[in-house]
Amino acid sequence: MTIHQIRPDLTTDEVADATAAALRSTEAVDALTRRERLEPRHAREIVELLGRKEELRGVYAMADFLDDAVRWSA
Repeated sequence: MTIHQIRPDLTTDEVADATAAALRSTEAVDALTRRERLEPRHAREIVELLGRKEELRGVYAMADFLDDAVRWSA
């Protein structure tokens, strides 16, 4: 919970604009943290898929790159 200082010099419209901006900022942070949480999961799933289906190697260069990067970092 965020506590905001009450400013009597702001109009209702200014308060509404500030609140909307804060919500957009929070949504952007939530989307970023969600993306950061999903990234390792997707990488793991790609590596597992390429391990099960050898015929997929060479189809998508980024997947091959990720698979090689994971193998070299292990």
